[in-house]
Amino acid sequence: MVKNPNAFINLLESRKYKILDRHEDDRENCVTHHLQGVSKESRRDVKFTMLLRKQFSPSKYADNWMWLEFKKSFRQEGWLYGKANFIAFETRESFVIVSRKKLLQFVNASGKIRYDQPYVKEAKYAKYKILRDKNGRESTQINVRDLKKLEGTQMWSK
Repeated sequence: MVKNPNAFINLLESRKYKILDRHEDDRENCVTHHLQGVSKESRRDVKFTMLLRKQFSPSKYADNWMWLEFKKSFRQEGWLYGKANFIAFETRESFVIVSRKKLLQFVNASGKIRYDQPYVKEAKYAKYKILRDKNGRESTQINVRDLKKLEGTQMWSK
């Protein structure tokens, strides 16, 4: 378990973001935050949504490989295609903040995700390959270095 479960909320508040609403997804380690803050460019109030991917088993491996969800089930799209403006991936020392749209562009254009190969059956084989479970959930693992290369990525130290 992560040392301080409120670390992300504390960081949001210290950066002057107002939390308008939060919703914890009971099926997995995701929390959606509806936020309000001041845009650096326009100096106007802006509202946006950030999805936090919490880390339950802190380890060096979990710090280097992040899960992306393509499908939540056979009938429902995953959070990668959702409404969040930003995704925050938790590591032991920081949060990696990326634009969901930039991440989706990378996934579609990079050629790293191997859609051309059969689904894998175990999480340990899901690095850039699609893992599909019995409920139709489809996900893959991506290296945090790829996330850090995306335009506009921010690192928030805990």
